[in-house]
Amino acid sequence: MIGPVARRALRKRFLVQPVRRRMRRSALARQLRSTALTSIDVVERSLRRRNGLAPPRRLRGVGAGDFRSVGDALLKQMVDVGGLRRDARVVDIGCGSGRVVIPLMGYLREGSYEGFDIAPEMIDWCRQNITARVPRFGFSLIDVSNTHYNPDGALAADAVRFPYPDGEFDFALATSLFTHLLPAGFVNYAQETARVLAPGGTLFGTFCLIDDESLPRVRRGEARIDLRHRMRDPANGIAYRAVDSRSPETAVGLDAPFVMQSLADAGLTVTAVHPGLWSGRSSGLSYQDVVIARRR
Repeated sequence: MIGPVARRALRKRFLVQPVRRRMRRSALARQLRSTALTSIDVVERSLRRRNGLAPPRRLRGVGAGDFRSVGDALLKQMVDVGGLRRDARVVDIGCGSGRVVIPLMGYLREGSYEGFDIAPEMIDWCRQNITARVPRFGFSLIDVSNTHYNPDGALAADAVRFPYPDGEFDFALATSLFTHLLPAGFVNYAQETARVLAPGGTLFGTFCLIDDESLPRVRRGEARIDLRHRMRDPANGIAYRAVDSRSPETAVGLDAPFVMQSLADAGLTVTAVHPGLWSGRSSGLSYQDVVIARRR
């Protein structure tokens, strides 16, 4: 017989969580959330409580955790395990509203930065509040289609070309970016990342890697990111896992061997993999798995 604890876990996984996801995805829920966050922004401005370099709350759609503390932690990881130098030329693939950019402003004293994203409001905010202060920090908008963030985008992820010359950067960061790309899109982004990195340049990327340790936890419902759906990319037939079968790019888990081979095929040598906490591990470097790779 199934005990009460197991019954509660099954009920949460198969009844409560799907309902919550549908509610969060609805147009009404998004509108209510935007209205509520806008109201909070107005109050915070009136009370002068928000740091001038913190974006409005409605633009902080970058996952769980405190916006500034998560950004500071990611910068520390990029320095400690990625070897980021103060004079590096950095490209931020999926920069969002500046979670990592803001701490980088104080670190890259001699370097430079370029970021791009698919969200117009976030790019506009970064240009007005970051580039205006530090002209060495630039931002570009690319209209990439994504079922979760930009369903009406004009470009497919597997056909995008980054708006930079070959060998332009020393360091590429992609935090919570590859977790929103299907396999064909990831292959293209890996190739484009290698193209814009100089020889010896570094990729610091975060993933939900599906391997022999994480997969059993996903199947048992222990993972913090519930990648229960096994799916195949219609573009190349490669299997992946998703939180939401109707909006797959909400959260994506890629098979570890596929990730390693795709990076190698792009000309990137993986030098380190640091498991994260997302799968239910008791300890880890970060929330997602961190992969460090070098441009050959």
